[in-house]
Amino acid sequence: MSSASRITTKTAHPAMGLFLILALFSFSRGAFINSVNYASNAVSGNDITVSTSGAGKLMITMCNPDMARIWVESSGTFAKDASYAVAQESWAPVSFTVNDKGTYVQVLTSEISIRINKNPLGISFYKSDNATPVLQERGAGGIGLD
Repeated sequence: MSSASRITTKTAHPAMGLFLILALFSFSRGAFINSVNYASNAVSGNDITVSTSGAGKLMITMCNPDMARIWVESSGTFAKDASYAVAQESWAPVSFTVNDKGTYVQVLTSEISIRINKNPLGISFYKSDNATPVLQERGAGGIGLD
């Protein structure tokens, strides 16, 4: 059995129609133990790669204006494993902007706003008005990486 684990989350919000988030988490030892902070981001095509205060990285791939794939890798190296949850690995170009808003970085499409919270690192999803929450983390723990 591989030490990597994969989690897929599907969320529907009645006011938005179908809103789908695919989250892929890969951990070298499979545990959330240390909170990390945002350090920087880089955009390449549909991918936004976030560097953290540790070795780990976060990648957001915009699949459609209303769908993003989230991948957290504690080693900082993204290596594709076989996935039964994600059959499609490439996507048509999606129009989005990345804006530094002080306490968070916003990824905005015509359909959704994704907030990459900086301290601690975390992710929240809002409607494109950036005011109506759709999905957000509980508590102040943020994303933990082993």
